[in-house]
Amino acid sequence: MQLFRRKKSLEIRYLELKEQIDHAVAAQEAHRWRQIRDRAWELLKDAVPLFVSDPKAPIIAHATAKIAIVPEMASGSWHRVMALGWIASTAIGFLETAKGPESDPQLMEVLAMDLYRRAEMTAYAAHRAGVPMNVAVIAEQITSLRLGERALQRSLMAMASRSMADLDHMEDLMGTRLRLAQTSAAFGPLEFRGKPEEMNGWLEESARREFATIDQDRRGGRVAMVGGIVAPLEAIRLSGRSLLYVSGGLFEGVAVLLDESALNDPTRQISSSISLPGIDVNVVASKAASLHKAAADRRSRLVSGRVFAQHVEQLLAWVGDTVWRPILDRWPDLSQRPVAVIPLGEFAQLPLYTAMVEGRPACSVLDLTIAPSARSLVMASEYPTANGEVLVAADPSSGDDELPCVVDEAKAVAAVYGTDPTIFRESTVYASQDGRLRTVSGRPPDESAGTELLSRLRSSAVVHLACHGVIAPYAPLKSALILGGALSLETVLAEDLLPGCTVVLSACDLAGIGIDLPGEQLGFPAVLLAGAARNVVAALWPVPDTPRTVRLMKRFHEVLPSTTPTRALGTAVGHAFDSGAPASVWAPFTCFGA
Repeated sequence: MQLFRRKKSLEIRYLELKEQIDHAVAAQEAHRWRQIRDRAWELLKDAVPLFVSDPKAPIIAHATAKIAIVPEMASGSWHRVMALGWIASTAIGFLETAKGPESDPQLMEVLAMDLYRRAEMTAYAAHRAGVPMNVAVIAEQITSLRLGERALQRSLMAMASRSMADLDHMEDLMGTRLRLAQTSAAFGPLEFRGKPEEMNGWLEESARREFATIDQDRRGGRVAMVGGIVAPLEAIRLSGRSLLYVSGGLFEGVAVLLDESALNDPTRQISSSISLPGIDVNVVASKAASLHKAAADRRSRLVSGRVFAQHVEQLLAWVGDTVWRPILDRWPDLSQRPVAVIPLGEFAQLPLYTAMVEGRPACSVLDLTIAPSARSLVMASEYPTANGEVLVAADPSSGDDELPCVVDEAKAVAAVYGTDPTIFRESTVYASQDGRLRTVSGRPPDESAGTELLSRLRSSAVVHLACHGVIAPYAPLKSALILGGALSLETVLAEDLLPGCTVVLSACDLAGIGIDLPGEQLGFPAVLLAGAARNVVAALWPVPDTPRTVRLMKRFHEVLPSTTPTRALGTAVGHAFDSGAPASVWAPFTCFGA
């Protein structure tokens, strides 16, 4: 008789589990769910400890968590749905930080896509389970996959000397630490033994404990030391802002507050959450699609500027009523305290920054900024506001795409700083009050922007670029600014900016995100923040090329030297609103960063 039976491999156990689930679903055998759920959890308990030693273990853990959600959803177990999403996200995060010669970029794309699609469901489950802190944990996993490596690279350069030996050693050290942190995070839902209602307190205590151990001196390189559960706390500490995560959900939206005032008080709960009725993921997607269609109709001259402005006004009122009103009713002190909003998924395409609050644009009454993630906020807050050279550049393009106002805008902004703008060509047509949008269809030009522009971009404390932009929603790194040639997002990602700089993109909807990977928030703001910018001002939809836009941008720069970029933009937007400028002029602009 065989006393010890050899355990089946993880792969075989996963395939058997999947076959059992498929059969139970097809045969509608609900009585098998309990057995299936138990088998899934046993498989996960065996897979997670092997993350470091077995490269297939994280893939199997992710796949198991994905299929196990079906029976957990059927049983209405929100805690388990949340935990499975948690494990799936940490598994993918581990794979990203553990990339080696055998890594498969295409596999990572597939896994990341699946995670993005399920992220809002997991966030909703965490809210329903009473574990709001987990929403932040999940969010930080999904919003840093592409930019996490860029952030690590920048931090290593700040921590080590310029010798490659030092950098290689530091990269190995930080990579090992991140992989161990990912494995530890994946253990979280498996090792918790308390009552369900105690899980949020346990998670917050774990976050505080790990937060107390990282980079005690906080001197450079914070980004490399911060990830997952710790990133939101370090973002709060560095920025002095509470964090507000907003997401669509299965049946309604979710808002989660991480309270800055509770950070250093262990007797107080850091996280809390509320439902946002009427804002499920389908509604969010519909509102975003409607906005982009209206902008496309305006670009094609199918509707007038007035009709487009009315559409924008209706959206601003809707976001104010359905998002900001319940948030401020639940947490009224946010109207008096700095807050950073971190939108998940397609929520990032809604005008949270300029939505109507108490009859005015939110940014004019709240100390508000938008951040792609807590980790981005850490990066943005890592350096003080830069001082030095000012770069103002404009390219009106030519022919049917010509923008008559961008040259006037560049000259007006440059005059504020007493400098000369870089004008790639002069305008040859006159401006109109009902001007065209600053966007072009099709691909960016094959010719690249000049090296002189890139050199000045790397050394300027304030950068203002007024031009056309081309968005590539299905390949966001190919999106580009048109400045004498194409300045692509991919090119910007490879550059180091002057730490602490402010960048203004007065162009197309360059604050937009990729459609293929919306959870990543992979657009110009996130990339520029990863490259050392402290603040980025950009538009969620194409900006109208009118004299009113010129006045808005000039007002922003007049105020900027005496305050923060987000307050300066709030002041400029409030002034445009009071002067009767159409919402289509001021509403697209958003301030990202510290």
